[in-house]
Amino acid sequence: MPSSAAVRPVVPAVGGPCPADAVQAPPRSRWSRIAARLLPVAALVLGALLAGPAPAANAAVTLTKVGNFGSNPGALNMYVYKPASVLQLVPGR
Repeated sequence: MPSSAAVRPVVPAVGGPCPADAVQAPPRSRWSRIAARLLPVAALVLGALLAGPAPAANAAVTLTKVGNFGSNPGALNMYVYKPASVLQLVPGR
């Protein structure tokens, strides 16, 4: 049997107990772990709800097909976008 001077202390494996001088955080409860995972998701959902859907005016706008726009050897289609309302900028205001 080896002498006590030749015996080295056992070092704990990774994830094992820490030395006595190290400070450990208290273990987190199950509910705090669940809340920590759900909080970012809830923030994203709330942000999406506050942003809201696209305005109905933009959703109802359609494109108008232009029938004759010159020679068309590639058989392309051309469409014109005309918004329902346009802000009129008045100079001098």
